[in-house]
Amino acid sequence: MKQEAFEKLLEAQKHTIKQAKAMLAASKKNHVNIKWDADLVERLAGKLHYTSYVYGEEYSASIYLPDVTDMKNDPRLLALLTKALALCTVQETHDYAGEYSANRNFEFKLPRGGNLTIVAEVSLEAGGACKRVQIGIEMKACPKYALQCAESE
Repeated sequence: MKQEAFEKLLEAQKHTIKQAKAMLAASKKNHVNIKWDADLVERLAGKLHYTSYVYGEEYSASIYLPDVTDMKNDPRLLALLTKALALCTVQETHDYAGEYSANRNFEFKLPRGGNLTIVAEVSLEAGGACKRVQIGIEMKACPKYALQCAESE
């Protein structure tokens, strides 16, 4: 039984390695486009914090703009969006609001096929043009689990 379990784990690891090699090959194949998009994101971000990752052929990045108080008049946001609009294709915009934070995500398609999200992190301090408002209460039933083991004799 132990040998059979070991063989199954070994096969699963071989499959994982095969997938990883395929993803690496896809990244290498598309490295010129990935580098082009990555360099563009680095220039757009300037001194702003950004994150990026490569998943197979796909490059994705997020640029974070903290403490935005006014979506229409923040000069940093307007400058960044103006640059992005000149170089990228607009995809869509999403708002996210939680108990302690809120942001607006501007999504773009980079020139060589990658994805860029500009995250405007809204300052929730009093006096700002943006504020987080409660729009209701959501109640969900979620399963609850516990670990239960048979006692050995």
